[in-house]
Amino acid sequence: MVQKSSLVSADELEALLSGVGTERAASVDVYFPLRSFFLLLLVGSWIIRLLFFTDSLAAQLTQSAEAAARLTPYLYFRGWFLVLILSVAFYAYHNNWYPALVYGGFFFSAAVNFLFDGFTVYTQVLSYPAPLSTFFLMLRFFAMYMVFQHFRNAGRIPPKHDRWNLLLPWKKPADSPAP
Repeated sequence: MVQKSSLVSADELEALLSGVGTERAASVDVYFPLRSFFLLLLVGSWIIRLLFFTDSLAAQLTQSAEAAARLTPYLYFRGWFLVLILSVAFYAYHNNWYPALVYGGFFFSAAVNFLFDGFTVYTQVLSYPAPLSTFFLMLRFFAMYMVFQHFRNAGRIPPKHDRWNLLLPWKKPADSPAP
């Protein structure tokens, strides 16, 4: 019978793991403001389109008038839902109010809403795909990826004075004042 022994002792494992994650946790995600600004512009433009141009958007998404009439209140509700999402995301980012939980919830909500939209909004759009609809779907996937990056890097949010600094990736480390 072969006796199984561990290849690494507990002390060796502790020494190996002692420095893991310290550099990543100490560093700041310099692309956080750029992603936040892009998401703000993207979601803001969709809020305007959903709240003020709901009828034309519903007519573009479907062929029949009764389906457009049924889709219009849903799209209007989605616009107000995005207003709520954007407000909470802005508050969480600006005031460091549970950003990991907020962005994790938003990513989950975005994924569920995308699946739901596949059956309610995109049924006719996906049956006759066009380059513009493919572009908007890819843009939505990209936005969901950015929200996931916000969730993943929530512990690396820049300091409050650099939260909306779009030039942060090109800023020298010596330029930032000590906290």
